[in-house]
Amino acid sequence: MASSNESKKNKSKSSLNAFIIILVIISLLLSLSVIAYTYFSINQRLNYIQSTQDDIYYEVMPLIRQSKSNNINLTEKGWQELNYGLRIADISVTEHLTGVIVKGRIINTLSVNQSIIKFSMNIGSRNKIFEVTDDIKPRCSAPFEVYIPDVPIKQSNYASIKCISSYINFN
Repeated sequence: MASSNESKKNKSKSSLNAFIIILVIISLLLSLSVIAYTYFSINQRLNYIQSTQDDIYYEVMPLIRQSKSNNINLTEKGWQELNYGLRIADISVTEHLTGVIVKGRIINTLSVNQSIIKFSMNIGSRNKIFEVTDDIKPRCSAPFEVYIPDVPIKQSNYASIKCISSYINFN
C-alpha cells in the first residue's frame, strides 16, 4: 500500500512537474512573441524616423545652401541685397510652360553707371544666366525678366542670384 501511495505521489509530482514545464514553455513563447512584436514595432518606428529625417533633409538643405549665398525670397515685396552694390526689388513669379518667369527690377546702389550686367539665377537645381543690358545710373533701376524651365511654381519661393559681371562707366 505504501508503494501504491508513493507511486501516486510520484505520478502527481511528475504531472505537476510536467505542468510547470509546460507553463514555463508557454511563458517563454509569450515572452518571445512580445520581444518579436517589440522588435517589429521599433523597426517600423526607425523606418518612419529615417524617412522623416530624409524629408527634412531634402527640405532644409536647399534653404541652408541658399542662406550661404545671395539668397532672395521671391515672395517678398521689398528690396533685397545682391552682390556688387546691386539690389533686387518688385519681384514677381508666374507659372509659364514647364517653369516660371521671374520679373523684377535691378537697383544700382553704386555711385557709378553699370551696364550689361550678367547674372546667374538658381531656383532649386535649375540655373539660368541672364543679362540686364540697360545702362543703370546711380540710384536708379532697370527691369529684368527671366524664364527658368522645369521649375514647379510651388518650389519657386527662393532663388540664389549672383552678379557675374558688369561694365562700369565712371563718367
